[in-house]
Amino acid sequence: LSLLAPNEFKVERTVSINGPASVIYAIASYFENHDKWAPWNEKDPYLVSSISGEDGKVGAVHSW
Repeated sequence: LSLLAPNEFKVERTVSINGPASVIYAIASYFENHDKWAPWNEKDPYLVSSISGEDGKVGAVHSW
């Protein structure tokens, strides 16, 4: 199969959110908010996440 299958592929997903852009941006641009809605957080009871840098600013890092 690897000889016949393409070497590259692309997976793309989209979602439409019915809400004001300012509210959606405030939720999505801050890593601190990700822990409130991320579905995988509940699946791993040992998950530890941390944020370094100024949350919501360029250069901030979210690790888990």
